[in-house]
Amino acid sequence: MLLAVYFVVQVLLRLWLPHALELDEAEQIFYSQWLLPGYGPQPPLYNWLQMAMFAFTGPTLVGLAVLKNAMLFSCYVFLALAATQTLKDTRMQAVSVLALLTLPQVSFIAQQDLTHTVALLATSAMFIYALFLTIRTGNAAAYALVGLATGLGFLAKYNFVLLPVAAFLALAMDKRFRDRIVDRRIFIAFAIAGVVALPHGLWLIDNLGAATTDTLGKMAANQASGRLSAMLTGLGSLAVAIVASSALTMAIFAGVLGKQTITALRAQTPLTKMIERMFMIILIGLIVIIVATGTTKIRERWLDPFLLILPLYLCLKIEAAGLVEVVTRKRLFPIAAAILVVVPSILLARVVAAPIIGKYTKLNLPFDSVMPKLLATFPSSPGVIIANHTHLAGNLRLAVPDVPVLSTEAAAFDLPFDWSQDRPALLIWRVGRSADGSMPDDLDQWLRSRQDMRDATVAPGKVTMPYHYGRDGDAYEFGYAWVYPPNGPTS
Repeated sequence: MLLAVYFVVQVLLRLWLPHALELDEAEQIFYSQWLLPGYGPQPPLYNWLQMAMFAFTGPTLVGLAVLKNAMLFSCYVFLALAATQTLKDTRMQAVSVLALLTLPQVSFIAQQDLTHTVALLATSAMFIYALFLTIRTGNAAAYALVGLATGLGFLAKYNFVLLPVAAFLALAMDKRFRDRIVDRRIFIAFAIAGVVALPHGLWLIDNLGAATTDTLGKMAANQASGRLSAMLTGLGSLAVAIVASSALTMAIFAGVLGKQTITALRAQTPLTKMIERMFMIILIGLIVIIVATGTTKIRERWLDPFLLILPLYLCLKIEAAGLVEVVTRKRLFPIAAAILVVVPSILLARVVAAPIIGKYTKLNLPFDSVMPKLLATFPSSPGVIIANHTHLAGNLRLAVPDVPVLSTEAAAFDLPFDWSQDRPALLIWRVGRSADGSMPDDLDQWLRSRQDMRDATVAPGKVTMPYHYGRDGDAYEFGYAWVYPPNGPTS
C-alpha cells in the first residue's frame, strides 16, 4: 500500500512540474503517431503500451506519467510475488521488496528520462517471479508465464535475453532443478515466447542494422586504440557498473547485519546456489560480449535485469543463516522511508532549483510555451509541423495533438498531411548558438525535397521564451518559418 501511494505521488509530482518533456517522453509522444513492429534501436513494447494508454488519455502527460509509474509499481509487485515463492518468513518477504529501493537504477534513475528501461525492469521482474513459480510448482500455467515474460522481455530491451539464457543454464547445471527444463511443458513456454516475439522478430531480421547500430555505437564510445586496450577498458567499465549498481544495497545490508554479514554471506540453499550460477553465467556472457564486440562502455542500466534479483538473493541468505530477527522490517523501514522522501525531493529540486544549481534541465526548457505563443498570433492551427529534432517534435505534438508532427531526425517516419493558405506548414527549430536564427540545413533540405513546396512562400521569424523557474533574463530562443503554398503571404 505504501508503495502504491508513493507511485501516485510520483504521478502527481510529474503533473505538477513543467509540462516540457524529457527526451524519452518526447519520443513516446512523437512515435505514437505510428503503430509499427519496430521503431529503430529500441524494441517496441513500451511504444505499444504507450499507444494503448494514449487510446484512453490522448497523447498527454497524464498518459506518460501513469504508464511509467504503473510499470514501475508492477516491478515491485512481481518481485513481491517472487518473494512469496522463495522466502518462508513474511518479514523477509517485505524486506526483499523494500530493499529494491536501495538499487539506484530502480528507485531513482528509472524515475528520470527512461522508458524502455522501465519496461525492462517490469518484464525482468515478471520473469523472475515466473521462474521461481515454475521451480516451486512446475505446472503448465507457470511455464506459460515464463514464456509470456520471455517474449515481453525481448520486446522491452534486447539485453533481457541474457536473463532467461542464464536461468536455463543454471537450472540445467543442478540435478535438483534439471527436471524443470526437461519437462515437456517447457514447450508451452517456448511457443508463447515465440508467438509474442514473432512480429518484432520478423521486423528485426530485415532491419538488423537499424536496430543495433546505435546501441553498439554507445557501447563502443570512446573506444581505446588497440584491441587489448579496448578490452581492458570494457572490463573496467563493467566492474565499475557492477559496483555502482550494487554498492548501496550491499552497504545497507552490511550495516544492518554488522559483524554477522560474513555469516549471512556464507549461508547457502539450493536457490542461492542457483542464483549464484546465474550471476556467474551472466558475468561470463557480458565478458564475451565485451571481448567479441570491442565494447568499451557498459552503462549501469544495462545491468538492470540481472541485479533486480540481488535483494531477494541476500534475503534468502539471511533467512538461511537464521538472522531474520536481526534484519527486521523496523530496522530497514526508516531507510526505505528516507529513500521514498529523498527521490521525489531530488526530482523536484533539480527543476525548481536549476538556477541555483547552475544547470537547466530539459523540464526547464519552455517547449510547452512556444506553440501557444505562435498560435496566439495565427487564426488556425498549421497543417503540419516539422522540427529538426525528435525531442522538439514530441514536445510540439503534446501542445497540438491534432496536427501531424514530423522530424528531420526521423526521416523514415512520414505522415500524409494537407496544407493550405489557411493552414500552412510550420517549420520550427531551436536557435541555440546560431546568432541569426537562420533555418538549419536539414530543415532547408526537407523543404527543398518536397515537390509541392519548392515554390512555397516562407515567412521566417524568431520567438524567445523564458525558462521555467529560470533566472530573470534567462531565455530560450526558437526559430520558425510559416510555409505557404505559392502566392501565399510574403515574408
